[in-house]
Parts: sequence; C-alpha cells; structure tokens
Amino acid sequence: MSSVLALLFLFGVPELTPRACEEARADYDALQLEVALLKVENALKTFETRPLTCLLVKALAHTVLGQMDEATEAFEEIFRREPDYAVADPSLSPSLQQSIERIRESVRALSAHTTADWIVHESLRIDVVLQGGLRDASRIRFFTETAPDFEQHQGEIPLIGRAATATVSVSARTRVDRIRFRGVVLNPQSDILHEFKTDLSLRTRPVLRDPEKIIVPVESSSTHWGVWVGMGVVAIGAGIVIAILAQPVLPDTDGTLGRVPISP
Repeated sequence: MSSVLALLFLFGVPELTPRACEEARADYDALQLEVALLKVENALKTFETRPLTCLLVKALAHTVLGQMDEATEAFEEIFRREPDYAVADPSLSPSLQQSIERIRESVRALSAHTTADWIVHESLRIDVVLQGGLRDASRIRFFTETAPDFEQHQGEIPLIGRAATATVSVSARTRVDRIRFRGVVLNPQSDILHEFKTDLSLRTRPVLRDPEKIIVPVESSSTHWGVWVGMGVVAIGAGIVIAILAQPVLPDTDGTLGRVPISP
C-alpha cells in the first residue's frame, strides 16, 4: 500500500500541482485575493516542490494588497530558483514592475565586468562594474600582475554605486601588453561577497616623453639678476668718467689754463 501511495505521489504531483495553482490564479484574476492566497498556501504546504506558479500568485496577491514584505519574500524565492522567471501581469503599475525588477536584481548572483586602459605611459586606469545583488558591498580589494615583464601591485578602491576605479602606476621601462586583475568584493565588515579574476589585453602603450626634449625654464639657465645689476653700475660709472674727461678745458680765474702755467 505504501508503495502505491509513493507512486501516486511521484506521478500525481505534476498533474495536481498545476491545477491547484491555475485555480488560485483564476481567483487572483477575479480579484478574490484572500481565496487565491488560501489555495496557494495549501498547495505550497502540500507539495515539497513549491511550484513557481503558486509562488507567483502568492507574490502578486500580496503586492496588490500592499503587503510588500510577504510579496518580497515570495519574489526572492522565485528569482533565486529561476533568475529570469517571467512575471506576466498587465495590471501591475510601472512602479510596481520596477520594484519587482529590483528584487530580481538584488537576488541575482554577483558578477564583475572589468576594463583597463592607459592614462599616460606610467599609469593605468582599471574600471570595475558590479552586476547582480550587491548585498551591502562597499569596496574592492585588488591585485594586479603585468606581462610580459612582471610587476605586481595591490590596493583597495571604494564602490560608488556599482562602480569602482583604480589607478595603477607602472614603471616606465617595464614592457606591458597584458594585465592580470584579481578582485575581492567586501562589505563594511570585510566579509568576502564575491571573488573574480580576468586577463586583460591593453592597447599600445603611450610614448614616454623624452627628457632631452624638455624645455629648461628660463630661470634655471639665465645669469643671476645681481650680476646684471653689478654690470649696469660699472657701465654707468664708466660713462660718468668718460663724460668728465670729455669736458672742454677752460681758463681758471687766475689766468691759468687748468693747472698748467701760461708761458710769457
């Protein structure tokens, strides 16, 4: 007898479960929300598989009734089991549909998309964008390795929304055309929420500025101003002496021409 019951359970569930859920959905469409909830609760207790169609009726009914905690719990269970499960109900307002999509995104597995590019010859910019449920993520701890020449760096960058940007310095003479990036997503308590790694190819590295072509500032190569002042003073003094010596020789009041006596 027990074996017969077991067979009935195994082969009966696929037929009875959809029927119970369909009846509850019909009650929901007829706005008999309490009746629909009673039927889906009985079905979810009866069948260990907890059919998604019954869970959807439960979630929608609680949403329409404004019981968002219960609705969120049901939607989270649906999306954890089937992340792309379609929620088809034209009666939902755009704001409620957006709320449902936020719930879907919050339970989706966390993932990271990483890009890297040169800023200048000695500096790389690495951008990380997280997708899925953030679960209170606050920062990313990262480790980098360059290739073909090996150079290693590490650090932490804060998350701004879903994005974080790191700037990595690279030695001027290191050959780099790829960078290996490994990241760890952390919450404020330093719990590891997600780990990821990627190998990124880089565009051609910007040319290093030639130090020999750098223009030397005027101040560093010109003669000190004090020297020019001294030379000016000497030139002025010399001009005064020349002017004095060039004056015409006039007779003195005692009848002499300068200090040379006049011959009789």
